[in-house]
Amino acid sequence: MRVWKRIKPVIDIRNLWRDGEKTRLLTNYKNVAYNYKGNVYCYCPETGTQREMSNGGFEKDRGTLKKLCPAKRYGIKCQGMEQCSVSQGIRIPLAENRRIFKSFDRASYKWEKNIKNAPQ
Repeated sequence: MRVWKRIKPVIDIRNLWRDGEKTRLLTNYKNVAYNYKGNVYCYCPETGTQREMSNGGFEKDRGTLKKLCPAKRYGIKCQGMEQCSVSQGIRIPLAENRRIFKSFDRASYKWEKNIKNAPQ
């Protein structure tokens, strides 16, 4: 295996969205959005409450990031959980936005730890 396939870049991202949007809807979902940093949010179908989805890891064989329902993961009360289409979690293909979604999830604790220890 070549070295470049094992290297995971730890480079912070800057906002290049020129349209002024804070979040964008994820393809094929009505109640899931993401921001330019890669944080993924779900919206309760009943109340419209925004919650950050939990990191479920990277699935190498599928090339996807897995995001989990915050209500199930953290035991939060969500009124629309019964009719929510993402309560079982979702998979986000890296191809959704290669600049934002990486195999090394920017929204994870591991990312935060590595970005602080990265050489300047």
